[in-house]
Amino acid sequence: MKKNRQGKIRVKKLIVFILMALAAAVILIFGIGKGVSYLLGKVDTGNSPVSYYLFIGADKEAGSEADAIILTVWNSRDKGVNFISIPPNTKLARQEKKNQLIRTTFSEGGAEETKSAVENLLHLRIEKYAVLDYSNFQNYVDKIGGVDLYVE
Repeated sequence: MKKNRQGKIRVKKLIVFILMALAAAVILIFGIGKGVSYLLGKVDTGNSPVSYYLFIGADKEAGSEADAIILTVWNSRDKGVNFISIPPNTKLARQEKKNQLIRTTFSEGGAEETKSAVENLLHLRIEKYAVLDYSNFQNYVDKIGGVDLYVE
């Protein structure tokens, strides 16, 4: 009789172990699926009230590097705007180039490359970007009628 009792106990333990292993496998597969969809950028951001826009300032006379990089964060729920200035001397961790600065990405690949570098640096998706150079800035100032300064 002891053998039957031990056999029943072992079967119960085996069934409980199998159920726990199946539950762990389902949780693991679900977690891996979510992780892969996050890495591939298939995360649902349609409900997010936050939008990101990138402004890149470049001066053609001083070279074709980005002089200023400003990330604009628009929160549609709070109707607020925040500006994040990214220093041009920020170093990027890239496998192919060591100690690459973020300002040099503009000269290598244009605004798309700079946008991609900022997205990778801050782990976010930038919706739109704009490139402003010094000649455009002069035109904008001229269109609004100039800037009046009072100096004693």
